[in-house]
Amino acid sequence: ETPTTPLVAILFFRTFLSIYISKLDGVVVKTIISRNPRAFLTILGVWLGVAIPACFVNSQIRYLESKLALAFRTRLVKFAYKLYMRNGCYYAVSNLDDRISDPDQCLTEDIRLFCDSSAHLYSSIVKPILDLVLFALDA
Repeated sequence: ETPTTPLVAILFFRTFLSIYISKLDGVVVKTIISRNPRAFLTILGVWLGVAIPACFVNSQIRYLESKLALAFRTRLVKFAYKLYMRNGCYYAVSNLDDRISDPDQCLTEDIRLFCDSSAHLYSSIVKPILDLVLFALDA
């Protein structure tokens, strides 16, 4: 089970938080320009109150990215090692070819790096698309 649905949901929530925070930033600037300290402190309190859930959401995004990377890695490792163990490939690489030292460790590390990058790429593509759609709908 891949955690893509929870990741999209939390990215969606993060976009709503971004919209709300950008509106709050505008209000903070207005209170500074109008030289209204009471309104400024009130809005600053609201802004700080929103910052706490925003930190949680950012941490949740990183957590779900790591879960997605783990799901990718689990499937890819099973597939790669099935191919690696087929037809004596493991024996040939380990014993007959000295150009690669510790090939099984290299394969595992390359898969880990690929899956981590792929999971981050997923968030990096979906988040801007959600931002664009929701900012356009909000405007």
